Amino acid sequence: MRKTLLLFTGSYPYALVAENGFIPQELAVLSEYFDRVILLPTVVGGAREDVRAPNVSVNTDYAAFRRSPMRRVAYALSSLVDPRFLREVVTHFAAFVRRPLGFVRALRQHVIARMTERWIRRFDAPWDDVVLYTWWFDGATLGLANFGRRAGVPVVTRAHGADLYEDRHRPAYIPFRAQGLDRVQQVFSASEAGARYLADRYPEARAKIRVSTLGVEDPGFTTRASTDGVFRIASCSFLLPVKRIDLTARAIAALGRAHPKRRFEWTHFGDGPERDTVVAVARDSMPPNVRYDVRAFPGKAALYDYYRTQPIDLFINTSRSEGTPVTIMEAISAGIPVVATAVGGNVEIVTSENGVVVPADATPDEVAATLTDLMCDESRLRALRAGSRAKWQREYSARRTYSNFAAAIREL
Repeated sequence: MRKTLLLFTGSYPYALVAENGFIPQELAVLSEYFDRVILLPTVVGGAREDVRAPNVSVNTDYAAFRRSPMRRVAYALSSLVDPRFLREVVTHFAAFVRRPLGFVRALRQHVIARMTERWIRRFDAPWDDVVLYTWWFDGATLGLANFGRRAGVPVVTRAHGADLYEDRHRPAYIPFRAQGLDRVQQVFSASEAGARYLADRYPEARAKIRVSTLGVEDPGFTTRASTDGVFRIASCSFLLPVKRIDLTARAIAALGRAHPKRRFEWTHFGDGPERDTVVAVARDSMPPNVRYDVRAFPGKAALYDYYRTQPIDLFINTSRSEGTPVTIMEAISAGIPVVATAVGGNVEIVTSENGVVVPADATPDEVAATLTDLMCDESRLRALRAGSRAKWQREYSARRTYSNFAAAIREL
């Protein structure tokens, strides 16, 4: 069994890439299954989380190697005559002509792969004792897999959302996806839907594709329902176009207009480039009986403190595309019912046991109708609250999901 894990992250333990809500819980379990875990962030800077496990260390040499502008330019120029890159260009030539951005993305990922392969060859490690693990399925994964194939080192990766679904990109293309799947030992999708998507598109890699959902720890409480006649709805995500928080706002506005004698409160946690749009939609559409609050993400501890101290009747997710949202895992761990669009892993984590899924292309009025049905059925809401907690315990407990994952990769 392999005893050393090299974990390549976007930025964790630094907070530049928003991984702090996910990786620490996984790392706590991984540190129990491996004698040594080395974190290798791709970029560093800003606040750094304290990693307390004695057998977990942080190495920033990879980030420094990737950061050099001159080195990136040199690798880009040499990639233009690299047969591996030219084969990718020929394969996707028609798409690149229509959308040159695809060519640019392919070049960038090829540079990342080559730089990663070069860097890992210089890393001093007993390779018969090591597993290489990337938290994102990208060019770094391909570079490590190229090395691992020659050195006999197993390489595994997770696949979540943007690094999995090609149609999230324009053009709908993820560079070197077939090669990456060919060379890694295992790909762990965060959802059943993601695993099916990969297997359908790349059936030759089907045997390598597995499901390993993320998970969250027990918050130690359940959120209470409102008892003062106000119906309270929460949401939590980055304010990105794919998250469609403007649809959430319009749906809650429609709910308020349909029930002018009821009072409603909507609290959203999360910031991002769509903030001004979302706030404008809420300001212009909310009737007087709906209060709204669009807040920056306060950190996981503060979010859970809000769930613990404030009543919440429903959690809502109206994304256009998803893996399996950790925000929904957090909500159901606290016993909050969920309404979510039928996309990605939403249909796995939200069932009739703990909520309702609405069509992926649902209109604000259709979402509002679903909210109405639940609001008007208190006994059903009580059952869904219990179902949320049970669903978390059975399928999304961090201890359960990460232990299974850690055991699987250690055996490689």
